[in-house]
Amino acid sequence: MASVILGILAIVFGVTARNRVNASGGSVGGSGKAMAGIICGGIAVGLAAILFILALAIGLGSGAFLNAINNAIQTPSP
Repeated sequence: MASVILGILAIVFGVTARNRVNASGGSVGGSGKAMAGIICGGIAVGLAAILFILALAIGLGSGAFLNAINNAIQTPSP
């Protein structure tokens, strides 16, 4: 969860920094560092999404998830 939040923040701050560098007309540097932040943020969000999908697939495939749902539902007793 933290990697998603921090990754999104890295993308937002990187884009903001790139816009400031481009608007400065060359008097402010750091365009490469801003791009590195955007790339690292994108990688963090992408890896978090892949791991979430993988964990979901393993959880659904193992049957433990379905057993947990079945145990959570109370069956009426006669």
